[in-house]
Amino acid sequence: YNLKDLLVEIVLSKWFRADALTEADPIRKVALRYAGARRLLTPEELARKTAAVTGYQWGRHIATDCWGDCQALPNNLSGKFGLLYGGIDSDGITKRGRNMTSVMAGVAKRHAVQASCPVVLRELFLLPDEDRNLFAGVHKNMTPRRDSSTSFEIKSEEDWETLSLEESLPDGSSTIRLNFANEGSGRHVRLDRLDLRDAAGRVVARYELENLEAARDCNHPVHDHFGFHCSGWLDVPVEVTAAGKYTLEIVARADQGGDEVPRLEVWVPNAALSGSGATAIRDKLVELHEKLLGVQVTPHSPDVGAAFSLFVDAMERGQSMGQAYFNPWDCYFWEDEQFFVGVVDNIPVHGDRRNAYINSIDFSDAHSTARAWGVVLAYLLTDYRYLML
Repeated sequence: YNLKDLLVEIVLSKWFRADALTEADPIRKVALRYAGARRLLTPEELARKTAAVTGYQWGRHIATDCWGDCQALPNNLSGKFGLLYGGIDSDGITKRGRNMTSVMAGVAKRHAVQASCPVVLRELFLLPDEDRNLFAGVHKNMTPRRDSSTSFEIKSEEDWETLSLEESLPDGSSTIRLNFANEGSGRHVRLDRLDLRDAAGRVVARYELENLEAARDCNHPVHDHFGFHCSGWLDVPVEVTAAGKYTLEIVARADQGGDEVPRLEVWVPNAALSGSGATAIRDKLVELHEKLLGVQVTPHSPDVGAAFSLFVDAMERGQSMGQAYFNPWDCYFWEDEQFFVGVVDNIPVHGDRRNAYINSIDFSDAHSTARAWGVVLAYLLTDYRYLML
């Protein structure tokens, strides 16, 4: 989960001079419309703000035994990074840093990157929707190219069964996305072909799915069919000569494994980024701007537009790299010793019980959307409106 290369330019772009703006730079003008009216949060204030808003605190420690001389640091911002972020020690340094420097910007970036990953881990994978601080209503399979989908449970192991649904297709080329949604030990989905039938029930096109390739190497053709062995999707390019409603018939079977029935989701991606999936993501970005930055925006304001573009870019970059798994061990969540408080009882942030609990969670991220939310959250946590009072 390395956001460094993606965020360096973003963070550096935050600290530019307002008098360098031109008429051709409206987004930066909007971003600086409140400049000059606030002061920079102290390290302690920033730590408390992040804990209050997200439920996570960077490097939060619990002092258990001070031996009469307690030097335990409550968190990274008030501790080892406090002086670097403009704090004081009431000894050699007694004046707080009030202006952002390159060193302080580096600390702010590190705080944002290392806080965003555990927050996404906690909210999208560990907490029920009603207990989330930021991402209520967000599912890890929600993408800007997804409107609605049909989900099928495949119970047959030996015999092929036909999954049928109706979809509206435009004239010309379209894509049908087949997504294996619940990876598990011994759980696989096998697909033979996809047939398109017109309103009269005639097969107008047939696609043998073993002739196609998927984004992940663990999903691939197997002799006379296509095999899903891990979470991911297969895009089937289709062509019709007339717009209208068509019946999609997918011939499939599955290997059963674990306590869930293998599930296949089917939908037509929205290439224009204008459907219900994109709308839901924009609405969530509006909410995040209000909660994190304290500003009122609309789904199509410049601020939300920039964050939405970043989300799409991060998601598509992850997809192109085949990143269909959110690795919790990349998040360093154990740096907050209260990470599991409110999530699960009696689980420490270190040890075998923690490992067993983490290993029991499904961290599949088929469309790299969890990673994309992490990038967007890090972006917002470096916004000057978040870092200032």
